[in-house]
Amino acid sequence: MPKILACLDGSAVSAAVCDFAAWAGNALGVPLTLLHVLDQRRFPRPGHGVPAPLLGNREQLLTELAALDARRGSLAEDQGRLLLDAAQLRVEERRAQCAGAVLQHGDLMSSLESLQEDFDLIVLGRQGEDSPPKRLIGRHLESAIRLLQRPLLVAGHQFVEPKGVLLAYDDSSSARKAVTWVATCRLFDGLACHLVTVGREREERRAALARAADELRAGGRQVTTALTDGDVELGLERYRKQHGLELVVMGAFGHSRLRHFFMGSNTRNMLEAAGSALIVVR
Repeated sequence: MPKILACLDGSAVSAAVCDFAAWAGNALGVPLTLLHVLDQRRFPRPGHGVPAPLLGNREQLLTELAALDARRGSLAEDQGRLLLDAAQLRVEERRAQCAGAVLQHGDLMSSLESLQEDFDLIVLGRQGEDSPPKRLIGRHLESAIRLLQRPLLVAGHQFVEPKGVLLAYDDSSSARKAVTWVATCRLFDGLACHLVTVGREREERRAALARAADELRAGGRQVTTALTDGDVELGLERYRKQHGLELVVMGAFGHSRLRHFFMGSNTRNMLEAAGSALIVVR
């Protein structure tokens, strides 16, 4: 049975992460698990603070530092449990099934790498709790895109229930995988599907777009195709707004311009749009 993992850190996007995870769980009819990871660097466990050799014989100072670390860690655990309790209540209010809540110490990426085999979709926010206000994409998101093999649903600050999806397509292997996933995944049942390629009008682009559209229609999707020129992020975002689409799906690694769009700074322009979520497929 497919399962969903929702990653929470108490930031402003945590509510939207819960809402998108609940929406996905209801659409797929599967349970979701809530995860909160206490950063080991910020909240070290007792005995994992300042190395004793660096403190010499200052035993009293070492004892006080250990006690302070223990107190901070205990408070962080209490806060983490409250966060998970509130998140579980929120998803259950949306009639989603919560399979459990997990509180871990360590590093978020290490936790996700070890857990991803047990899940089919991972939901996380575009900005973390420690992201600077002007940074539109959190450092954990950039790492997750590069390291994880599972589809990632990236939530913005607000949840808007998707009625349609924009599938960005460039005929790369990851884009073709995204098409197959959208064609077969129940998450997209009933959603209008807009298959969009950015680039100049060429016969091979039209042919690739037609092949992808045929696969989507064979999966029961209602498909609209479009070929638009110009900058990738501007073209996709303009099309998304014009057609009122609340969700974007794209492959993580594409050809030239789309790959540059995704891995480069232009992604920030795409994710900046309020109410627009993004699913990245590896």
